[in-house]
Amino acid sequence: MSSNCLNILKSHLKVSLCSFTKAKLSLLPFPHPKLRISSFSSIITAYPNGNHTPKEQVFLSLFKNCSTMKHVNQIHAHLVHTGLDQNLYLIGKIIVFCAVSVHGSMDYAVSVFESIGNPDGFLWNTMIRGFVRTSEVDKVFHYYKRMQEKGKLADNFTFSFLLKVNGQLGSVMLGKQLHCCTLKHGLETHVFVRNTIIHMYGMLKDIETACQLFEEIPKPDLVAWN
Repeated sequence: MSSNCLNILKSHLKVSLCSFTKAKLSLLPFPHPKLRISSFSSIITAYPNGNHTPKEQVFLSLFKNCSTMKHVNQIHAHLVHTGLDQNLYLIGKIIVFCAVSVHGSMDYAVSVFESIGNPDGFLWNTMIRGFVRTSEVDKVFHYYKRMQEKGKLADNFTFSFLLKVNGQLGSVMLGKQLHCCTLKHGLETHVFVRNTIIHMYGMLKDIETACQLFEEIPKPDLVAWN
């Protein structure tokens, strides 16, 4: 593990639908029959059967058939063109694909994320998750530090990602620091976090601590036993 990662963590521990015409929609050359213009009309006519606006419903239908970065680029371009590029729910779909899909791109995720005025906790966690997936450890902790500086509280998802990457890195010191952070945030009894902590200590070959934590569980689930 680079000293930069440890230093970063230590420093933290201290401290109008009408304008959306058929002509524009037809610019999306998706090779999928469900993306014909007629389907968009049916979606809008069927509204309001949800909490999304007609424009949002159109984009959500596109995301369901999105499978490549080319599709992502096209959808993102239309989000910008229609003034929805600050819609956290829709832009989140872009970032999730880039960060989680094997066909995604963390470079593109970064460019989209950095253009958002006020990302929410979900988007911060998605970025961290993406960097864990691509094994960019420095960026994992860099974005974690920035998340805290922006006043976004780390939650069970945040720590689960951090604990997972530390188990892979093998840093006992950092592992104990992260364990302390989960205690400070009151997450030690959260099932997923607790199991990830036990798994981390197992990865660190600290079997004694892993067993102690396991014995403290009133009713261990299958994951904990494994």
